[in-house]
Amino acid sequence: MGNQPLVSIVINNYNYGQFLREAIESALNQTYPNVEVIVVDDGSTDSSRDVIEEYALLGKVVPVYKENGGQASAFNAGFGLAKGTWIFLLDSDDWFFAEKVERVLDALLRFPEAGWLVHPLIWRFANGSERLAIRYPRTAVYDFRQTMRAKGKLGAHFSATSGLIFSRQVLDKILPVPESLRITADNYLKFAAAAVSPVLLFKEPLAVQRIHEHNAYTLRKNTLVTINLHLEIARHLSKRLPGLEKFTFRLGSRQVALAIKNGLYREAWNAAQQTALFSNQQALFVWTRALLLLPKLFLEEMRSVRISVSSRRRGETF
Repeated sequence: MGNQPLVSIVINNYNYGQFLREAIESALNQTYPNVEVIVVDDGSTDSSRDVIEEYALLGKVVPVYKENGGQASAFNAGFGLAKGTWIFLLDSDDWFFAEKVERVLDALLRFPEAGWLVHPLIWRFANGSERLAIRYPRTAVYDFRQTMRAKGKLGAHFSATSGLIFSRQVLDKILPVPESLRITADNYLKFAAAAVSPVLLFKEPLAVQRIHEHNAYTLRKNTLVTINLHLEIARHLSKRLPGLEKFTFRLGSRQVALAIKNGLYREAWNAAQQTALFSNQQALFVWTRALLLLPKLFLEEMRSVRISVSSRRRGETF
């Protein structure tokens, strides 16, 4: 393929056989020619493996069949086989625009300091309506490494799995993904990558995220699951990447505040104790910080409700 670097597209799948073919086709039909497609099936019990085998027998995809272990283990299995210079992630119920890889690589050539890229996703709802899930004002490189360490702050929200692209160099610094993260393992990847490399935030959407009743995490408000997942992420970040104590303190404090807000006081105190362990703080100090965060959480919830109601009234499409 000349000077065109190999790109790996890693599709992670669990029981999404009804959507999987569309995801695979979107990866295979890229305008950029030098692509390998790896499909990791995490112990599906539906028709998923039949779909994968069709493409594998034709030599179009690299299949990985494993026992069910969750999203993080699926990521690790795919990353372990990927040969590309850049690794693109795709959830099996989502799909890429045909020109995605070509446009991403062009942008990365223009911004070589970036070790990873994030682009917006379009949410597609079951009724056919669409909404841009996140907005970036311009295509530009941002470096959050210093502010994460000095102030504990991350100055951006990042898209979900299908909007993430990583260089091999960045992945080498942050892998493996902790396999205790059975869902939302992409949050570990985002936080860890931001701590080790500048990121290119690409303004335009290049993929569609399907929103449906079986999504494990998106748009669901299982507070205790959210709290425990982010505490686990904070714990692993503190072990893997020294110097992030302020970031893990803020991340843990937010989980304590969520628990207090929802009346989960025992869980809140447990979360404060955990946060104290990996952020070099006292549990009472974490609790106090969490109380100060409560007004912010209520404001965020009110804003989220207003946006949701407004979108439904408009029947919003992108």
